[in-house]
Amino acid sequence: MAEEEQTNSDLAGEKNSGKSGKGKFSPFLWLVVIVVGIFLLLRHFGAAVLWNFFLAVSVLGVVVIVHEFGHFIAAKLSGMRVEAFSFGFPPTILGIKRTRDGHRIRILPMFFRKREQVSPSEENGDAQEDAETEDESQGDGLIFTFGKVKNPGETEYRISLIPFGGYVKIFGQEDIGRIKYSNNPRSYTNQPVWKRVCVISAGVIFNAILAVILSVIVFSVGIKLIPPIVGGVAAGTPASRAGLKGGDEIVEVAGHSYNLEFADVGMWVALADEGQAVNLKVRHEDSSIEDYKIVPQEYDRGMGPVRELGIILPLTLKVARLTSKEDEERLYSETGLRPGNVIKAVNGIAMDKQWQMERIISDLFEPTVTLTTERVIKAQDGSSKKEVVETEIDLGLNVLPSANKENDLGNIYSIEPCLKVGSVTLERDNGLVKGDIIIAADVVEYPDFNQLRKIVESNEGKEIALKVLRADLNGVVRPVDVRVVPVRREKMVMIGFVPTYALDICRVAKTTNILFRKKETAALEIPSGSVITAVNGKAVSSFYDFAREMRNNVNSDVRIEWQGSDGNAGEAVFGSELWANVVPVESIPLIGIQFEQMKKLYRAEGIFDAVKMGYKKAVNNIVMGYTTMVQAIRRQVSPRNFMGPVGILTFSYQVVTESSKLYYLYMIALISALIGAFNTIPILPFDGGHIVFLIVEEIKGSPVSRRIQESFSTAGFLLLLILAAYITFNDVVRTIRFF
Repeated sequence: MAEEEQTNSDLAGEKNSGKSGKGKFSPFLWLVVIVVGIFLLLRHFGAAVLWNFFLAVSVLGVVVIVHEFGHFIAAKLSGMRVEAFSFGFPPTILGIKRTRDGHRIRILPMFFRKREQVSPSEENGDAQEDAETEDESQGDGLIFTFGKVKNPGETEYRISLIPFGGYVKIFGQEDIGRIKYSNNPRSYTNQPVWKRVCVISAGVIFNAILAVILSVIVFSVGIKLIPPIVGGVAAGTPASRAGLKGGDEIVEVAGHSYNLEFADVGMWVALADEGQAVNLKVRHEDSSIEDYKIVPQEYDRGMGPVRELGIILPLTLKVARLTSKEDEERLYSETGLRPGNVIKAVNGIAMDKQWQMERIISDLFEPTVTLTTERVIKAQDGSSKKEVVETEIDLGLNVLPSANKENDLGNIYSIEPCLKVGSVTLERDNGLVKGDIIIAADVVEYPDFNQLRKIVESNEGKEIALKVLRADLNGVVRPVDVRVVPVRREKMVMIGFVPTYALDICRVAKTTNILFRKKETAALEIPSGSVITAVNGKAVSSFYDFAREMRNNVNSDVRIEWQGSDGNAGEAVFGSELWANVVPVESIPLIGIQFEQMKKLYRAEGIFDAVKMGYKKAVNNIVMGYTTMVQAIRRQVSPRNFMGPVGILTFSYQVVTESSKLYYLYMIALISALIGAFNTIPILPFDGGHIVFLIVEEIKGSPVSRRIQESFSTAGFLLLLILAAYITFNDVVRTIRFF
């Protein structure tokens, strides 16, 4: 019998020896792969890119580890047994623990599969029970012991590979799966309810504390943020209908007024109930304050439906840097502007705010304007000087969509101008020339955009006859016959030009009849091909003139005189009651010029003010996060607007690469507040769900049955997985669009 035991022992030793040999080989390969991988990443991306990526990844990691640290501290102070505290998620790279034999260090436990025997003298409590509760990898790894300790510990402190956060393992506490009960008095399940509530809620509390501390630091140093100033309003939006204008400052939104920034306004508006008016208190440029009640409108910008007012960000008059050198060169060739140039005047009218420039341009109704620009010129000797130059840019009219049509380029006070060739886009010659005015396509005279599109799509590969108005070398405009063949490019059939409107003449393609009415001898509409000659008796020669005169006669009857293509003349009346159905037309630059965002310094005056600002900002973000969660449950906010780990990583990387590290801290404070609020969701496995079950236990005098807890825990975890998959999918789509 003894010989048989010895033989079995030898066989077991051979098996263990084989496993040990394999274990020694595996880590070497893994280390080689890791080292080579790091080398290739450094060579391809560079140290700066990898460091920025690490900082971006660390944002979520810092927030989660602080949350888990709250649980850890509370459990320790409550006398519970804490088995492990890890920086990062498994696999574990390094673990250290105080044992009776000294400080034990485990290295790469997942690669070295050698089980360590747990002695009763090393652990407090029942050794067999404790060994069963250990992690699968608790005794594995390359193990080293050094030094001596007076008091052995029970917690292993780990550094793990995935830096998205960390975790704490409290003996007897499980977020999901089967509930484990124990006779150990230091087990989580054997503690009073109030202690367990303190441990569970400590994570959220520490997130709030982190948000406050970082906010205090940020406001002590001072951070530049976008102020709640209206840079402009989009036509046809709630803000436009309410009468908000560029330069208005929002000093209160939905009852929130302290230390407001532009993002706060957008968030509180987005969180309003459907159809609910948002209360605004607005300070105008003349310092007068006015109250508004505006009902937001829902828009979908590709990230899910969001309620907005239509307020545009405030901008400076300094030309912003573009994403590529090619774009900057194109801007210079078309406008004479370069990044860093500052616009000082329009047509000699001085201004210092971007919305003032927009207002001036909007009121001009001219084809071109002259910009006075200040720029810094650097000499070859390294010196620099300021130079003032003038440059001319082209303007168009803000042509609005027709009220009763879809996919239409739009109209100007119910008049649809003739289509014009903006630029030719096909590589081959299609007979069209930039500036051609289309007066016929196939058998349709003066086609609008929809009519031309249908003709093109139904004649793929077939020749189409077009008639255009074209100026000859002497400037005389004559009709010219052109024949084109529609071709397919990817998913679209086209004849190869970018359509725009012929605004420099006043020839009518169509009228939107619903906006006209008969009056006395006036016609109901203006015939296609007619030329508008006068508005209320004042001669006009272009749609710029027409729009100016219409705007000068707002809210009154307007008499429009026209000359038909057949030589007949007539007039139509735009009735005073019809003004409520249209949005005023404005001038806009034909070339989009991007300006730098306006920033305001938010800095505290002393430490007490910094604490006040930091505390209130953190509380505001927590309330905002909690409100978002409640509105999502009430289906007032689309989950498509939520951001998961991938979205946070993308946003964090953008902040790290484009902004100072102060914005990095500000972002961590914001995410910490939001994640803290998110963890209050009363569903397992969130902290709020655990607290709900503890409250029920306190009320009924005994724990909720194990089966019910496990069922709710599993169901909540599955719901969380589905939501995480949905949010991650949207994050990936947004990330692809971003890059």
